[in-house]
Amino acid sequence: NDKAVQLVTEAEKFAWHLVDATAYDQVINWHVMSCDPRVILTSPGDQVHQIDIAIN
Repeated sequence: NDKAVQLVTEAEKFAWHLVDATAYDQVINWHVMSCDPRVILTSPGDQVHQIDIAIN
């Protein structure tokens, strides 16, 4: 979904210092549960979904 990739990319510009600890914890937990480990441990030629690249 292109919109999801766009939203995740735009999240880099959010004012994260304004997020309280509970909300931050929820975001981090979502990231841990959603991130494909292949994004971090990629090899040349691996196919990785764009949303996973944007999240990482």
